[in-house]
Amino acid sequence: MHNFYTALILLLCFQTVPLQAESLEPSELVCKVSDKSFTIYKENNATNKFFAIIRTKNDLEVVVDAFHRAEGSGVCKYNIWDFEYQGLSIVLDQYSINTGCWGEELPPEVGTLKIGGPEGVELLCEANSFLRKSYDQINQNLTKITGLSSACISFEYENASDSEVEWTLREVHNEQCGGDPDTAPRIATLKSFRDQINGKVTLAINDLPCACWKWLVQ
Repeated sequence: MHNFYTALILLLCFQTVPLQAESLEPSELVCKVSDKSFTIYKENNATNKFFAIIRTKNDLEVVVDAFHRAEGSGVCKYNIWDFEYQGLSIVLDQYSINTGCWGEELPPEVGTLKIGGPEGVELLCEANSFLRKSYDQINQNLTKITGLSSACISFEYENASDSEVEWTLREVHNEQCGGDPDTAPRIATLKSFRDQINGKVTLAINDLPCACWKWLVQ
């Protein structure tokens, strides 16, 4: 808890200046923490240059250079951006945003914000809350979808926003679950929706025979 409040104090101490970067590509990742959002932008495909833009609740913005790297491989590959601001080193990672590498046991995370190096403070991006609710809802209704346990299912998601996300559930083939380890058959495609007014989360499944969406939770 002490580390959490230390991080918030550091964030609140950020001073902002007018926006300086222009003509940026669509954002790569948005991470909201406390009263600030951290957005990663790519300048263009030719330069492969990235920026981190810090926005406050007063709509003030500051732009700093961000340095991109990737770690892991295959379904476990994820993006990391490093940047500095006001003498603080900041690392924003996008772990698990594209695939279900974590899928057998852990709920999804859009990303984490680390302040002050390896021994510093780590905070979860607030955008995780809808994905976590959606993930939990799928698990609670798993028996309506498949006879497999969650330990033998990978949960892959895409097109995630704060109000809608699409999921693909696939079989995990390993020593515990059986099956050909070189294959991962699709079990189902689902969509979760969050009502912007009351926050209610609903869930629909793509029904292949009728080529339509049917409600699992409405």
